Amino acid sequence: MMKFKKKKHQIMKKNNTLIIVLFFISLSLFSQENEQYKAVIKNDNIKGYKFVELTPNIKSIANFDLSDLRILDDQKKQIPYFLQEESFSVVDSFIPLKNKISFKKDFTKIIINNSDGKLFNHFTFKISNADVNKSCKIEGSNNNKKWFVVSEKIHLSLNNNSDKAFNYYNIEFPNIDYKYIKLVINDSLSAPIHIKEIGYFNRKIIRKETTFNTLKYTYNISQKEKHTIIHVKAGKAFEINKIDFSIIAPELYKRDITFFTLKTRNKKEVRQIFKRFTLSSENKNTFRSLNIKHKDFWMEINNKDNQPISIDKISFYQKITYLIADLKANKSYTIVAGDKNLKKPVYDLVNFKDKIKSNLSTIKIKNEQFYFKKKLATKEKSFYEQAWFMWVSIGLVALIILGFTMSLMKQSKEM
Repeated sequence: MMKFKKKKHQIMKKNNTLIIVLFFISLSLFSQENEQYKAVIKNDNIKGYKFVELTPNIKSIANFDLSDLRILDDQKKQIPYFLQEESFSVVDSFIPLKNKISFKKDFTKIIINNSDGKLFNHFTFKISNADVNKSCKIEGSNNNKKWFVVSEKIHLSLNNNSDKAFNYYNIEFPNIDYKYIKLVINDSLSAPIHIKEIGYFNRKIIRKETTFNTLKYTYNISQKEKHTIIHVKAGKAFEINKIDFSIIAPELYKRDITFFTLKTRNKKEVRQIFKRFTLSSENKNTFRSLNIKHKDFWMEINNKDNQPISIDKISFYQKITYLIADLKANKSYTIVAGDKNLKKPVYDLVNFKDKIKSNLSTIKIKNEQFYFKKKLATKEKSFYEQAWFMWVSIGLVALIILGFTMSLMKQSKEM
């Protein structure tokens, strides 16, 4: 009897173990989740294109290339956007040219002195407002005597559409570098126009210094044999683009530093090295363009036979990325990320970056939220990941359990 009870206990124990295993299999198949991000951006009272400054939080959830980033209006419709990491401004300055203007009966003659042989393909007239149509002929010469035709007839349409007393008008023509350029404006149908200046606009793109957000990474420093080990960690896998080391001592040093993560393989921790640099007293020890995105990682300084480096502070930074979108006045939008199944959106807007002003106002992201959502797989699953395989496995195990139970009942009757 005692032997039977012991055997019965063993069978029940096996049954419970199988049930627990089945529970975790079903949990892993049907409860796979990934972290999602949602936040609000609210435009000011001016309609138009705006900079939206992305936070480290959204970049920690989104794909590395931000392909899963979306802006949605109150109807859940996508708002086109493009990304810009470095801000810049465009400065247009009008540069006048030396010229001589003379008036004849039916035309205005302008001779521009281009003694430096600068290449031109357009001129800009600063003209008192007028509402007329005229034509212009352009010729070039290198001695101010023998002239060659550049453009026989350029149409000038001058419309009074400025709130000032003058307007700027461009004329375009093939590239020329003559030392003298002559413009002849036909005045046969109307009186001459009042030309204040002739010149060209020089456009300069001024790139602003790259700006960074400070990241909340913590670190612990320990010494091991001839190495200094620095364990860096954070609550999320923030993207790191710059690391700055503040080193107190020694006065002169040059040490190799290795960046690595730890992975478990065959129950052993294995290093995966992803960066190598050199710390040196001759440099600022600021490393850029790192593109690190790990929740935690390690840095190892090889001290060789020297005393360990004395580190005062290590700072971590993320390059600020701006999202540019056309937003309606006083409207709120939702910005989302974290859906790993999404591909990078293709918007027409990306083809018109140079048409959008650079001095846009910046909007901050508010009310950031993190939540988990069941992961919907888009790729074909392996047979052992399919639902039918799990149910077949459950059925087989159920049959095994039933067999054990029937055998147990049979043995109990025989007892």
